[in-house]
Amino acid sequence: MTDAPVVRRRQVEVLRAPHTAFGVLRVGRGVGPEALAAIEQALGQALPRQSSHSAGAQPRALWTAPGEWTLIDAEPSALAALAGASPGMLSHYADLTDGRAGYRLEGPAARRLLAAECPLDLSEAALPPSRCAQSLFAGMPILLDRREGEDGLRLYVDVSLAQHLEAWLLAVAEAMA
Repeated sequence: MTDAPVVRRRQVEVLRAPHTAFGVLRVGRGVGPEALAAIEQALGQALPRQSSHSAGAQPRALWTAPGEWTLIDAEPSALAALAGASPGMLSHYADLTDGRAGYRLEGPAARRLLAAECPLDLSEAALPPSRCAQSLFAGMPILLDRREGEDGLRLYVDVSLAQHLEAWLLAVAEAMA
C-alpha cells in the first residue's frame, strides 16, 4: 500500500499510510514497574501509562486498554527482544501487520469528515496531540491516532474493511464538497 491519495478535496485529503509492523502487546495484571521497564528497554520506547495516550514515532505506542498497547512500526529486532524482556511474565504480542490498513486524514475538514460518521468528540481539546482513541466510523471499528507535529489524524481499520472505509470516506467527502 502506498502513500497515494484515496480522497483529495480542497478542504481534506485522505492518504494511505502504510506501516512496517502493527501489533498488540498485552501484559498480565500485576506486572510491576521493573517488568514494564524491561519491555520499554527492549522496544526502545516508553509505553504510555495513561488512558488514550500515545508516544514515540518508531515504534509508536498507543495505550488502548489497561495492560494493552498497540505498537506501530516497531523494528523486528525490538519485537524479537520482547520475548526475552521479562522471563516468566505473562505477556503476549499479537502481530497484526497484514491485518490492518492505515490512513492519514489531513486538512481543515479532516475532523469534520470523520465526525460525519464517528460519535467521538474529535475537537482539538478532546483529542490533542499524543492521544489516541478507539471508536466506530460508519459502524466499522477504528483506532485513531493524533501525532505530535502532524496535521490531521491517522486512522487504522481491519484490512477486510479497507475498501468499504475508503468508499465511505469518499462519499462523505463528496457530500461535504
